[in-house]
Amino acid sequence: MSVIQRVSFRIHTTPVAKGRPRATSINGKARVYTPKKTAHFEAIVAETAEAHIGKLMEGPIEVSLSFYLPRPKRLQRKKDSSLAIVHTSKPDVDNLAKSVLDGLQAFMGDDAQVYRLTASKYYAGKGVGPYVDVALCEFLPYQPGGDDDD
Repeated sequence: MSVIQRVSFRIHTTPVAKGRPRATSINGKARVYTPKKTAHFEAIVAETAEAHIGKLMEGPIEVSLSFYLPRPKRLQRKKDSSLAIVHTSKPDVDNLAKSVLDGLQAFMGDDAQVYRLTASKYYAGKGVGPYVDVALCEFLPYQPGGDDDD
């Protein structure tokens, strides 16, 4: 597959997992909405991505996400590593990835285009604030009868 564009950027904010949709009733009509904290994070993702993504991604997309969450005080001791440490408690990495993908929705025709997703989460290194590293790679869509056909 031929690469159309590669994009990578860092989002300098605390990662937020995708919250469950909330429902309310207004004038007898049911309304479903995304929690404010999630919507705010998705807006930050979209704003950051806008500065880095050149054009709408329409081909197959490979996404790599690395989440660096705030380090708790219990891991701030002198004997603890100053590097990032694997994070194995809540929030779930799949819910963190969903919130980023939803924030990127305006830059891809459909999130079903994501054919490979790699996501990992860590506690940020000592003295480093929380952030998310995002890497996207868009490929040329498969063309029947093209050079890759056997």
